[in-house]
Amino acid sequence: LCSIEEIGSWLVIDDIVVLLLQKAPELANIASKELLTHEKKKTPLQQAIENQNLFLVSTLCRVPGIKVKSADSNTADELNSELFNKTALHLAWFSNHEISSIESREDKTIKIKLCMIKTICQLHPELIIIKDMLGNTFVHKAMRLSEDICIAVLKIFIKTGGMDCIYVQNNLQQTILHRACQKKKTSVRIIRFLVEQAKFDIYIDKVDNFNQTPRRYATNNKMSNVISYFQSYNNPSSPNNLKSITETQEEEEEEEENKDIEKT
Repeated sequence: LCSIEEIGSWLVIDDIVVLLLQKAPELANIASKELLTHEKKKTPLQQAIENQNLFLVSTLCRVPGIKVKSADSNTADELNSELFNKTALHLAWFSNHEISSIESREDKTIKIKLCMIKTICQLHPELIIIKDMLGNTFVHKAMRLSEDICIAVLKIFIKTGGMDCIYVQNNLQQTILHRACQKKKTSVRIIRFLVEQAKFDIYIDKVDNFNQTPRRYATNNKMSNVISYFQSYNNPSSPNNLKSITETQEEEEEEEENKDIEKT
C-alpha cells in the first residue's frame, strides 16, 4: 500500500512516539494548533488518521486513556463530538467522493481506509455502534457503500464487534436490511450476504415505525431482483452461517497474503 520511503519514515516516527508516550502518555490527547496555517487544533490521533499513517494510528489507539470518542478537540464535549461525527472512526471513514466514485475495494485509497477502520475497530469496537441523532450507527452508514466495500466493512464489524453489532436498530426500528432495501441501487449480492450469511432472514418482514418492511421497501422501489430473491428464499439460515462469515474472511485474507508472497 505504501512506498518504502513512507514506511522507513513511519518506523522512525513510530519509535519516537512510543518513547515519548512511555515518558508522558498524556501527550496522546493534547491538541496542537498549526501556527503558520492557523488550522484548527488537532490531536496526534486526528493528524495520524488524516495523514493515513497506519503505524501511528495503531500505536496511538493502543495508548491507555486515548480519547477515541472525541478525537476532534474543537468540539465542546463528547456528546457534540458524536453528533458532529468526530470520533476516530468517523475521521477514518470514507469521504463522500470515495463513496460516490470508487466501487472496488482494490483501490489503494480504499485499502488504506479499510486498514485504518479495521485497526480502530479491533482496538475500540464500541465505536461501531455509536449512534447519531437518528440512531444510525456505522453499520447503517455502511449501506451507502458499493457492494465490494460494503461487504468488506461488514466483515470487519462482525469480526471485531461480534454478530450482535450488526443487528442494532435505529430510532425508527430499522435494521440495515431495511436501509439496504431503501436504496434502489443496492445489489442482490449485499442482500444475499445479509440474509444467508448474517441471518437477517428473520427481518425480511420486520415492521419499522413507518409500518414498512424490507420486502415492502424493495417492492416500493421496484427492486425486481431483490423482490424475486425474497420470494425464492424459503429455507431459514443455518446456524453454521454465523461461523462461515469469519471463515470466509479468513480464507480471503489468506488468499491475499498468498498473492502478495507470490508477487514478492
